[in-house]
Amino acid sequence: MNFTALTGSVDSILKKKGSFDDDKSFELSGGNMSGGGGGMSGGGSRGEVTSKVGSMGSSSSGGGRGVVDIVDDDEGYDIVIPTWKELQGVYEKRWLVKKAKFHRDLRMNFRALVERYATGKQEIFVLSVPDRREHLYREAFLELFESGYAPHVGDAEQLAGKRVRRLFITLPHSFD
Repeated sequence: MNFTALTGSVDSILKKKGSFDDDKSFELSGGNMSGGGGGMSGGGSRGEVTSKVGSMGSSSSGGGRGVVDIVDDDEGYDIVIPTWKELQGVYEKRWLVKKAKFHRDLRMNFRALVERYATGKQEIFVLSVPDRREHLYREAFLELFESGYAPHVGDAEQLAGKRVRRLFITLPHSFD
């Protein structure tokens, strides 16, 4: 579960009234949870809501916090900040999913080039990602193709109003 989905599910949980017994334990004690606009506005008494939302998706640690606690306070609710390693694990997991999809797309494009017996320098992908992530995709591209393919990242260009870089590989000459 990623962090944005986690915060979205937390907001929906806070709007519910009652308790929920699952591996995600939600407890409601005192207070009035009804109010206009689905918020947490109660007339006089303000109750405390303690929620434990499942694991943040940490990659290797078996124990630890792994839980986001939400406590009702005067300003609305407060979220306990996860540990650095837990958040890093969530981000790493998200990148690994994107990297696997990128590698799959590169492999499919490579297969298409080989099936048509392409030779020489060939464009295998047009990369259009934000600058802050471009180096990750470059490294993923270079790790997939060995130096024999002479992987090459082209210069930045404008294509349909977006900044793109073309990714090239060199294929051997066919003797057909």
